[in-house]
Amino acid sequence: MTLLLRSTPCHEVAQALQQRASSVGFCTRVDPTIHRLRAQPLKPLEFGVYCGPEHPLFRQKEIDPAILAASDVVGYEEDRMAGALSTLTVWRVRHGIGDRFIAAATGIVDLSELIESGTAIGCMARGHAIRYGARLWQIPVPVSPPLVDVFSLVDTERHMTPVEYELLKFLETAGMVTLPTRRSDI
Repeated sequence: MTLLLRSTPCHEVAQALQQRASSVGFCTRVDPTIHRLRAQPLKPLEFGVYCGPEHPLFRQKEIDPAILAASDVVGYEEDRMAGALSTLTVWRVRHGIGDRFIAAATGIVDLSELIESGTAIGCMARGHAIRYGARLWQIPVPVSPPLVDVFSLVDTERHMTPVEYELLKFLETAGMVTLPTRRSDI
């Protein structure tokens, strides 16, 4: 069995499931108009605001609110106001965190590289940021960042191959999906 993992915006995940190009997807937003897709809520992600070694707030325990407010921001493509991660944008703007949005990434690896290599700040899930150790610094912002809901998606009408069935059965055992009714052994 070979797994292909790809990081794409939520609408592309739903599209791949509808086109039967994917067996399972994970998203931060669910389109309720697509009735074939079953969404199962997973544990929400805790986010933090991070910077890299070149940023003036790197390793600072006491932050200067003016520097935080004037910092350039990098984020995900779906951070924009109508995107799946727009709660991050709304939270940042509401609390005066960051000024100008200068770059968007499609996945966590690209985002962490943007934060680490530049002078911009960015919101990342804490669990992901921890993997980068000392290369990223969580800025001690004065307000709690939002939790972002995450869902697994499966196509309830999909005719699964035996391999797909076993994958989804494994994910169901881990509490990550609800297995659709098996329709055939293709």
